[in-house]
Amino acid sequence: MLNRDARPIDGHDVYTELRGLTRQRRRIVHLSTAVKNRIHTHADRLFPGFLAKDSVLTPFSRASLELMSKPAFGAVSISQKNEKALGQLLKRAGTARSAEIAPALKQQARDSIPADKDAARLSAYILAGELQLFRSLASNLEALDQGCARLLARTPEAFIASIKGIGITLAASICAESGSLTQITRTDGLNAYAGIVPKVKQTGGPESEAKIRGRRRSFNRVLKDYTMQAGNHLYLHGPEELMQDAVRRKLAGKAVDTAMARRFLRIARALCKNHLTYLPSHLRGQNASSRERAQYILDTWPALLVKWKRLGLHEEAFAAENPLGQWRLIMQEIHDIDLPL
Repeated sequence: MLNRDARPIDGHDVYTELRGLTRQRRRIVHLSTAVKNRIHTHADRLFPGFLAKDSVLTPFSRASLELMSKPAFGAVSISQKNEKALGQLLKRAGTARSAEIAPALKQQARDSIPADKDAARLSAYILAGELQLFRSLASNLEALDQGCARLLARTPEAFIASIKGIGITLAASICAESGSLTQITRTDGLNAYAGIVPKVKQTGGPESEAKIRGRRRSFNRVLKDYTMQAGNHLYLHGPEELMQDAVRRKLAGKAVDTAMARRFLRIARALCKNHLTYLPSHLRGQNASSRERAQYILDTWPALLVKWKRLGLHEEAFAAENPLGQWRLIMQEIHDIDLPL
C-alpha cells in the first residue's frame, strides 16, 4: 500500500470470473491476429498466394500449418515434391479430397514467383518462430474457450446459445460484460450501457421537440462490440423471422446493425428469465400447439447439442444441476420426447 502497488479485491462470482476469462481471450485474439499478419508477410515471400482466400489449400488449416512448418517450405520445394507423398501428407492432416488438391497445389507452386534466396532464407527463419507462437496462442485460446463455456453452462445465460447464429463464446462474452440478465428489469438501461442507443435530450416540457444526439460519452465499448456482432449474426445466420425483420429494416433505410443488436438483447433477457431455449413467435404463448413446439425442439436439438460437443462439454452443460440440464429434463417429461446426449 505504501508503494501504491495495492489493488482492490472484489468479491468473486461466476460473472466476475467469466469476465476475467473473456477479457483475457480478447487480448489473445488480438495477439493472434497480429501473428497471423506477420505469417502472411513471410509465407507470401516463400510461396506467393499460399495463404490467399482463393488458394487451393484453406489458409491456416491443419494441413496449411503442417506444410509451413517444414524446414524447406516454399514454392520451389512444393513444386518438386512427389505428388503421391504430398497427397498422403495432406490426407494425414485431415484434408478432404487430398488426391485432387495435391496436383492443384503443385501447379499453384509452379505458377508463383518466390523471392530471392537471401530474402527467402530470412523469411523461413522468422516464419518458424511465428508458427510456434501462433500454435501456442491457438492452444491458449482453446483452453480459454473451454473455461468460458464451463462457466457459462452454470448460468441462465447458457440459453442464449440456443439462438441460431449465436455461438457459445459470443454468448459467454456478452454475459461477462452485461452481468446477470435475469436481474435486469428493462433493457433500456442495458442498451445505453452497451452504447447502441443515441443520446436524447428534451427540455421545455413534453410539448418541445426531443433532440437526438450522437453516442453517449460513457458506455462499455467491449459490450458494444459483442452486441453488434450478435446483431450482425442474426442478420446473416439467425432464425428466419429475424433475418426477414433485418431485411425489412434495411429496405426501410433504418440502421440494421444497432436495431438487431437491441432486439438480440431483448430476446436474450427473455430467454434467461424464462429458462427456455429460443422459439419462433408462432410457438410462443399458451395458444401455441404443444405438438408443433415439441417437433421444433426435436429439430433444433442436434444443432444445440453440437455447439457444446465441439468443446467436449455437452455432458457437463446438460447435467441435471445446470439450467440447460433442467430444461432438458422438463421438456422430455412435458412433451414425452427423447433428447439424447
